[in-house]
Amino acid sequence: MSIIPSPVSPPEIPEGYQPPQLWRLGTLAELTQGGFPGIADVDGQSGVEGSI
Repeated sequence: MSIIPSPVSPPEIPEGYQPPQLWRLGTLAELTQGGFPGIADVDGQSGVEGSI
């Protein structure tokens, strides 16, 4: 008896495409590191430490 590969194979991901889940994780990581564009503390420094 031979092993037959699954008939439903995962779709090929186009080059340069990021799934929304990975994009969200990247956004959360940037927020945690304080490197998310457009968000800055009141004192003008972007980052979590020392934020009001």
